[in-house]
Formats: sequence, C-alpha cells, structure tokens
Amino acid sequence: MIRALSALAASLALLAGCATGPSAPRPPAPAGDGLYRLPEQFKDLRFVWTAEPGVDLVNGPMVPIRAYEESVLLRVWSGREQGAYLGFDRAVPLKGWHEGDPTEWLDLRPHIPRNLDSASKEEKEEFETAHGGVGFEHVLTLAPTEDGGWAAVVCFGGYSLLYKQPDGKWSQRKWWNPSNPGVEDSPEQAPPDAGWGGVYRISVKAGQASPPSASKQSAQEGPLPAPQGDVFADWTVTGRIGFSPTYRRDLAGSWSPEYSSAWSDGSWGKEDWRRAHEECMAKAPDPRDVRVRWLVSEHDGPYPFPDPLPAPVPGWPAAGGA
Repeated sequence: MIRALSALAASLALLAGCATGPSAPRPPAPAGDGLYRLPEQFKDLRFVWTAEPGVDLVNGPMVPIRAYEESVLLRVWSGREQGAYLGFDRAVPLKGWHEGDPTEWLDLRPHIPRNLDSASKEEKEEFETAHGGVGFEHVLTLAPTEDGGWAAVVCFGGYSLLYKQPDGKWSQRKWWNPSNPGVEDSPEQAPPDAGWGGVYRISVKAGQASPPSASKQSAQEGPLPAPQGDVFADWTVTGRIGFSPTYRRDLAGSWSPEYSSAWSDGSWGKEDWRRAHEECMAKAPDPRDVRVRWLVSEHDGPYPFPDPLPAPVPGWPAAGGA
C-alpha cells in the first residue's frame, strides 16, 4: 500500500525534469519581501481540506494544524528544512508528547538529510524532482484536550500525489509499494484502501510561543496554495500520532487489516483505530477504482483528469490576511 507520508515511517512521504535532469528548487522565501512562496518544484501541488460539520478549518486550532501538516509534507519531499512554512521552527519542538510506542511519532520534525548538498546526483534528484497533484485531508473530529489544547483526528491518503519522471510523465510509482508484484498489471489486486485511510491525531496548544496572538488572525482562507506569512501565531504543536492498517492477504485472496494496539497515553485501542479507519474510508474523496488508477498509472500531468488542477481548499490569504 502507499506510504504516503512514509518518510514518516518515521515520517510521511510521497511524493520539470527534462532529459538533463531536474534543477534545484527555488528557495521558498525571497530575499526582498520575506514572504513564503512554494518552491518551484511544488508549483503543481494543492492541498484540499474538508471536515465534518462543526469543524472550523479557517480559524482557531485548525489553522496551525493545517500549516503543520502541509509543512511536514513539504519538508519530507524537498529534503530541506526551508520547505516548511514561516514559523514552523518556533512552533514545532523536536520531540512530541507521546513516547511509549515506537510506531508513534516521537519526532515532530521528520528526518531531513543533513548533507543533501554533498549527496550523490541520484540522491539529489530524488528530492529535487517536481511533485504535484492533490493532497486530500479530511478532519473527522476536533476536540479539547486535558492540557487545555486541541486535537484533530485527520484522514489522509497519498494516492493523488504524483512526481514528475525524467520522461515528463507523472506517476505515483516511486512511492507505491504494492504487496502483490502483479498489481500494476492487475489493479484489482491492490489492497482495499488503495492509498486512502491513514489516520492521524495532531494536537496543538496556544500560548506557548511568541508572536502575534492567534485571536488576532483573520480567517485563513484564500486563493494561495501556501501562506505567505507566519500563521502559527502563538500556537505550539504538542503531538502527532499516525496510523495506517497493514493489510494481509489469505490464500483465498481476501484482504484483512491489522490494527495497532493502542496509543501510549491509553486513549485509543484497536477498536478506536478500526472505527476511525472505517470512518475515513467512508469519506474517501474518490472511489476505489479511481484511486487505483492514480496509483498504478502514468499520467500526462499532475492531475490525471481532463479538468485543471483544482484550487486549494480552503487555501491561504495573501500576507495582509495573515
């Protein structure tokens, strides 16, 4: 199955080039105005967030949660610290709250290669290639935590995130690791989740950092794919725990998921994982056959449909709205 944020195995992961190879990504923060802009290699990438009724995506705790989740992916894919949004280094400590289970995220900042500038050509190209498509995220719940913060349970799947191959085609195959080697020839053999159904809990708390109060921010929505200013405000990211079921296939060809036992804080067990995963599967943005097509096919562009790349949702305002 995909490991959409699989540098998060310790992280998450997923996700132009011409025949001579990709060029180095543009730094995200131009020297003159100090505003953040997506590196060139991500110009065809969009994040689309949806949520259950009652969850406000553009105000309050979901603003730093969105910024954190998007920043993590950009850091992983670029292999560089500066891929993250402004304020990430201040708002995100090196270690998270939960430290009992090795499958949980102990490091809130995914591993970044330290010597990428002196790495081999192949290693550099791995991180400098163009990435695109749509990162779908769906928020199941947003609830207060015992320490006075907030925690969101989020569904994710990287089936719709693609990278640009040297031949100009776009593909998910670099990240797609099917259990059955024949899945590209027989897509029906793909596991049931087909690149969707990962579950994450991200927790944040206000008042533990410095710059401006979160209460002074305007609604964080707009046409831009990334925030130009610091939207973390005075929020601190306090934890992240992620889970995707491991699918096993029996001799009859039937798939069955295996669920993690529990979060180390004792708040969730196998049944909680199972229920959240099933809820996420019911909220998949695309049916399974479409997800499989994204996973195993090559595409002419970063969005493999006749429609243009969709706008970011809810997106981010220009710097004046930060």
